[in-house]
Parts: sequence; C-alpha cells; structure tokens
Amino acid sequence: MQKKALRTLLGLALIFALASGLLVGCSQTALTSAKSDLTANQAAELIYNDLTYHGNGIGKVSVTNLTFSDRTTAMADVTYVTAEGKNSTQKVTLKKMNGQWEIQGHQH
Repeated sequence: MQKKALRTLLGLALIFALASGLLVGCSQTALTSAKSDLTANQAAELIYNDLTYHGNGIGKVSVTNLTFSDRTTAMADVTYVTAEGKNSTQKVTLKKMNGQWEIQGHQH
C-alpha cells in the first residue's frame, strides 16, 4: 500500500515538474523571439530617424541598454549627440504595433 502511494506521489511530482518546465520554456521563447526581433542598433536607428524627422540636428544615437518587459515592449536607454555637440540621454519605450517597432505614444 505504501509503495503504491509513493509511486502515485512520484508520478504526480514528475507530471508537475514537466508541466512547469513547459510553462517556463514557452514564456522564455516569446521573450527570446522579441529579443532577436529588435537589436540595440535597430532601436538606435529607429530613434535617430524619428529625431531627424522632427528637424533635430543629431550627430549620433546610441542605445546603451535595451530591456524587454514582454514580447511587444522594450525600454531603451538612449544617448545622442546634437549638432551643437551637446550630449543628451533619455529613456524611450518601444512598442511593437502591427509587426513594426514604434516609439510608444508617438505617431506620424
């Protein structure tokens, strides 16, 4: 009787471990695909194009930190140099909308 109960418990523990492994694996896949979908260089190019579109004289844009909160949202620490040589830093939220990465709340 004890062996049967022990086997049942071990079987349930194995099923639970496999199910939780699948859940963790699936959530990591979504985040990994988002990371491969947008690189720091691509984010910098997107921000550079937006700044120049608005007539800001920009020399260079670099993204020093790109973190993903989910598969459609990324936060970027951005540093850029103006035409006058001034350094400026800011945080930018990027959202993936209709398959395209955009600056959140910023539409043309």
